[in-house]
Amino acid sequence: LMGSVIAGRGTLVERQNALIEGIQADVNRIQKENKGLHEELKNSENLKTVLFTALIKEQLNQRKIAIFSTTSVPKKIQKSLSDLINQAGGQAVFIFLSPDLQKNSSKSLKKLKSFFPEDISSENLKAKILEKIASETVNFSDPNFLKALLDLKMLQSSEDSLQAEAIVLFAGGDEKSEVFSEIHLPFIQEFQKLGMAVVGIEDSGAKISHMSFYQEAGLSTVDNIDATTGQIALVYVFNGRTGSFGAKPSAQALLPPLRE
Repeated sequence: LMGSVIAGRGTLVERQNALIEGIQADVNRIQKENKGLHEELKNSENLKTVLFTALIKEQLNQRKIAIFSTTSVPKKIQKSLSDLINQAGGQAVFIFLSPDLQKNSSKSLKKLKSFFPEDISSENLKAKILEKIASETVNFSDPNFLKALLDLKMLQSSEDSLQAEAIVLFAGGDEKSEVFSEIHLPFIQEFQKLGMAVVGIEDSGAKISHMSFYQEAGLSTVDNIDATTGQIALVYVFNGRTGSFGAKPSAQALLPPLRE
């Protein structure tokens, strides 16, 4: 009887060992497969980076791009835009316009009156300030005006000069339509008068899309600036392509033609 128990235990141990060895073999196989998949994914990401760099390299030809917003641009998007423009051979300057520019009765707005003719009305003051910001972006000539804007927190800039060769307007997904009619539209019209290239952009996750507003104002648009395809589209729009690009219903195509 004792011998049969020992024999039974020996068989049980052998089965347990075989089971453990089988599990270990499965683990080793899965690890090997995962390593292969990881290498394949890594190679795919490397290829994507190489192709992306080749498509945008030197496309901006040392141009300075001013990115205007009336809402806070998420840091992740700000960094990706800055990296994109640098990789394409350009330079980015981020300019935030205060909501106070909407208020005709704003004390800060009235403090800027000294830069304009004495007889200017409060109603016309806001429009004239926006016009001057646009003209200073095209041809920076009044550092005192910029200093006053900065001191009054009417404007925040990542550079000491506003001057740029092209303009991006970033639309926040939670902004009210009044911001577009009272700030973005006058801005667009002034830049168009001055012959500046202007593009309207937003990210894929914008709660409300404002691309139709920009399109009605005659701008090319990119509605997925957080995506690789959106970033490529932006660079090529600055190289003369026109249209509405992205992944939303208002877009005509995902990408513009990459060859003329």
